[in-house]
Amino acid sequence: MAAIIIKLRTGIAILLFGAPMVCWAPSRPTMPDPPKDRGRGSGRIRRSPAT
Repeated sequence: MAAIIIKLRTGIAILLFGAPMVCWAPSRPTMPDPPKDRGRGSGRIRRSPAT
C-alpha cells in the first residue's frame, strides 16, 4: 500500500511541475527581438586605409 501512495504522490508532483512548463515553453520567445534603431552607419567595422 505504501508503494502506491509514493507513486501517487510522485505522479501528482510531476503533473504540478509539468503543467506550468507546458504553458511556459510556447509563450517564451526563441530569440530576442533585434534592436529597432541601430544608429548611424551600417554596423560594419571599417578597415583603416592602406599606407
